[in-house]
Amino acid sequence: MHCSLILQEGGEVVCGVEDMGRHTTVDKAVGIALLQGVNLGRCYLVCSGRLPIDMVAKVYRAGIPVMVSNNAAFAGGIGFAELVNMTLAGSVRPPG
Repeated sequence: MHCSLILQEGGEVVCGVEDMGRHTTVDKAVGIALLQGVNLGRCYLVCSGRLPIDMVAKVYRAGIPVMVSNNAAFAGGIGFAELVNMTLAGSVRPPG
């Protein structure tokens, strides 16, 4: 299972979803937030799974400026994030 959370800049959870597909969790979370009228430009997305270019681009197109994952960011995802000036954090795990 994969999950995605959208949080407001203060840390309040807007929504969280689980699904077998990591792409699907992002789609569902963004859809829920949009239906709630949330300004995604003031949010960040936390997800499980790798961060290839298509996942990073999907979050960027939704207007979310920060993406965090517990898994690795691929070179393509990193390059895209740099190109569009998006904050991307991979391999984020406790305690650090």
